Amino acid sequence: PKMASNLFLTRVLFLFLCTLLPSCSHSASLGVVDGLPKIHPIEHASILFTYNVNGNNLYVYNDPVDAKGRGYFQKLPKADIITITHSHSDHFQPKTLRLLFKADTMIVGPPDVIENLTLLGFNAKQLVELKNYQNTTLGQFLISAVPAYNTGPNPHHPPGKWNGYVINFKGQTIYISGDTSYIKEMNDNFGFVERFDHSFLCMNLPYTMSVEEAANATAAFLPKVVTPDHYRNADNSFGNLTLFTDLVKEKAPSVVVDLMNFYPNGPVDCKH
Repeated sequence: PKMASNLFLTRVLFLFLCTLLPSCSHSASLGVVDGLPKIHPIEHASILFTYNVNGNNLYVYNDPVDAKGRGYFQKLPKADIITITHSHSDHFQPKTLRLLFKADTMIVGPPDVIENLTLLGFNAKQLVELKNYQNTTLGQFLISAVPAYNTGPNPHHPPGKWNGYVINFKGQTIYISGDTSYIKEMNDNFGFVERFDHSFLCMNLPYTMSVEEAANATAAFLPKVVTPDHYRNADNSFGNLTLFTDLVKEKAPSVVVDLMNFYPNGPVDCKH
C-alpha cells in the first residue's frame, strides 16, 4: 500500500539523516502521513509539532514541561499555539510556558489551567478555555477538546474535568489523549467520522493505560498511525513498547505503530 511504502522510505531517510547528526535522541519525526507536521518528541507528554503554513513554520506544543531542568525549551522555537491537557505538574509548568510565550502565542486548556494562568498574569486575550466537546478555531487550526479520564473508583483523573485534544489542520487530524483510561468515548472515535491520521496515547501505570489497555483502545478507534507517549510508570520502569506493537499488529493490523523516544536514555533505540 502507498502509506506503507511512504513509511518505509521515510524511515530509511531518517536513519540516513541520523548518521549525519551528533545525537538523535530527540530528533524530529519526518511524519508518516502526507500533510501532517514534523513531530519532535521532547519528554513524557511534551511534543512539538512543526507545521508549514504558507511557507512559514508554525509551532504547536502539547504539555511542555522540563521536569528535570535539562533545558530542552531554551533551544526550541517560541510557540504559536500551546495545548495543555490538565493541571498535573508533569503536564503543566508555567515557567516553561513563559519561556515559550510571545506576543501572539495562544494557550488552550481546561478551566482550572486557564484560571491558574490568569492568576499568574498571563494575558487573558491569549488564553482559550475549553471543556470536553468544545472547540476553537485559531487561524487554520480547529482544536477540539475530548474527554480524558480514569474509570473506576477514586479516579486520579476524574471525568469531565480535563481534556484530550484533536488538532485539525487542513483536514489532517492529530489526537492527543492526555491522561486517560480506555474510555467508552473511544469506541465511536469521540464522535468523529474520519479516522485520526496520528494518535498519541498515554501508557503508564497506575495513572493511565496499561500496555494491553492502550492496544485495546487503539483497536477500538483505529487511528491510521499510533504512537505511545507518557510511557514511564510510577516506579520509573517503562511500558513495554515491543508488546504494544505486537498487540496492535494482532488486534488492529491496519494501524501503523510509530515508536518515538520520549525519554533521554530511555527504552527506545535512536531510530526515530
